[in-house]
Amino acid sequence: MEKNYIWQGEYGKRSHLKVSFKELLKEQDSSSLEMLAIFVNNNPYNFEFYIAVVYDIPKEEHVEKMIGLFENAGLVLRNDLTSEVNRATSRENEIEAKVDALIGDAPEIMDSLPELIDVINNHAEIIEGKVDKVIGKELSTNDYTTAEKEKLAGLSNYDDADVRSLISSLTLEVNALKERVSALETPAA
Repeated sequence: MEKNYIWQGEYGKRSHLKVSFKELLKEQDSSSLEMLAIFVNNNPYNFEFYIAVVYDIPKEEHVEKMIGLFENAGLVLRNDLTSEVNRATSRENEIEAKVDALIGDAPEIMDSLPELIDVINNHAEIIEGKVDKVIGKELSTNDYTTAEKEKLAGLSNYDDADVRSLISSLTLEVNALKERVSALETPAA
């Protein structure tokens, strides 16, 4: 059973719907009916009138009553819009479930600022190793010690020409060996 229903009515003929709305709201409680909303487009080039009915936990008799009331009042159920809203709501519920699974009990554990402050105070060891900002210094400053500067000056760039030459000659030798093995494995004609 769907949770969302979008109905379309005639823009100029809507005052008679008050009776249907009153009856619907009188008979259905908030444990089932979550929202009854009216959307009016007053653009003179495209006058429109829509009603959105949203159920939290839809009861079959409530939905049937709503459909009967609205059809008798001349409203048209917009299945295209209803399907799109239900699809989007379903996706939203799926995402919400994934988020709930990720955060687990966090909302219950730390649902208020005082509790969060307590957690921080009780786990101070986590933040003890942090480094305070030094005024006048940015993320990268040249403030090496003399020992660090001498160590860096003593380093030379690595030249891998010898290694590359060795790899190249070994590759040639391996290819030559493969050819010889292949020749030995091939039967003579």
